[in-house]
Amino acid sequence: MRKIRPPSALHRFPEFLFLTLILLCVACKNPRGGDQARGPAKPHSVTISWSPSTSPRIVGYNVYRDSMPGPVAAKLNDKPVTETKYADANVVPGHTYSYYVTAVDARGRESGPTTRVMARVPSP
Repeated sequence: MRKIRPPSALHRFPEFLFLTLILLCVACKNPRGGDQARGPAKPHSVTISWSPSTSPRIVGYNVYRDSMPGPVAAKLNDKPVTETKYADANVVPGHTYSYYVTAVDARGRESGPTTRVMARVPSP
């Protein structure tokens, strides 16, 4: 995961100002209790989803996460995500994370970030 500057330092492009990237939900999946009969416990994950951009210039989205408290967000995807949801399976039980999304055009330029949403991963 590549660390970046805080969202206030991201570029803002005029053609992206009308985007409505609203995070709709944050869901933590609880693990199943691990035992011999049911098998090993399933790991936690956090799934976020957002409204798609209406701009034809958008080729995908970048998803960012930071641990709370944390001044530096890490980009979770290597290339733009083309769906309007993202499942983060690399989370630690008992931790709180903050997520935001940016829209990306064909030249790799990013919009400003969405509103951050927080997710607390349950302890095992």
